[in-house]
Amino acid sequence: MQASSKNYLNLIAALSFGIAWAFLWAIDRTLAYVLFGSACFFLALFFYNRLATTEEGGRYQKSVPNPGRNKRSADQSQESANTTPPPFSIPTFENLKGKAIVWGVTLAIIGAFFLYSIGTSGDDEPIWGASDAFNLAEQFYSEQQYDSAYYHYKYATVNDPEMDEAWIGLGNTHYMRSRFDSALYFYEAATRADEDAFQPKYSVAWWYYAQQQYQQSIDKISVFKEDFEEHADLWQLLGDDYYELNKYPEALPNYEKAYELGNRSLWLCHVMAYLHDKDKNTVRAIELYKEALTYQDDVIEIHERLGELLPGSEGEPYRIKAAELKLIQGK
Repeated sequence: MQASSKNYLNLIAALSFGIAWAFLWAIDRTLAYVLFGSACFFLALFFYNRLATTEEGGRYQKSVPNPGRNKRSADQSQESANTTPPPFSIPTFENLKGKAIVWGVTLAIIGAFFLYSIGTSGDDEPIWGASDAFNLAEQFYSEQQYDSAYYHYKYATVNDPEMDEAWIGLGNTHYMRSRFDSALYFYEAATRADEDAFQPKYSVAWWYYAQQQYQQSIDKISVFKEDFEEHADLWQLLGDDYYELNKYPEALPNYEKAYELGNRSLWLCHVMAYLHDKDKNTVRAIELYKEALTYQDDVIEIHERLGELLPGSEGEPYRIKAAELKLIQGK
């Protein structure tokens, strides 16, 4: 491999470390220093090898035998012709300019590293408070501007490392951009930021549910559920885990607990009605089917089922509504 080709490996290494730094700078400050410093080192090495060249040479007159001379002269000429003079260096203006560029670029790269180190470790007063940054992040997140949201969540965590809500926000922005492993990293960081808070632990358990790792989600919940029995979302998530595992007898009591604690939604009422329906608890199923329609009135399956469960004229409106919805929705 030629020297120039080898030198381009330094450029590739610099770009690789730079890209890694761009993606991972927010995870850990020490890691950011290592990646950025490595990128600077290989970039400086590339420019040094690229520009720091020394012109070697000079003009040497090669002796040529003269046919008119005697043999001794010819032999001396031949010996002289076969002798290569030692090389020597002649500094030129271009060479000196190249060296100056090398040192300038190298010092600029090293300076960039030190400026980055100083800038990220300074004790300057923050422009916003952590709460203000968090509120801005929440606004950006609601508007699906995840890059801006991430920046402000990160700002909040830097200025208040114990703000578990901001760590969760960082996880949410990663999750919405399908960076699932990074999302879990920040959810777990939130549990360390506030070990007594419910939401970070719930977020970790929810992550396993969302990744269809239902038993792992159940295991996570079992660790902390006794400390947070008043949280309805805990019981609903536990019900969802059991439901997805087709363990309906275990799912229903958890849904009931969530309902008792105040959770109300189309999904919760519908799934509870379905499970009661399977258990032949028709009265309770009808109540919950009807309540589900108060949250969304265009669910064909619910209207159809109420039309089947309610006899005669009482179920007629639901049967008619189901037929109308099928026409409207093209089913």
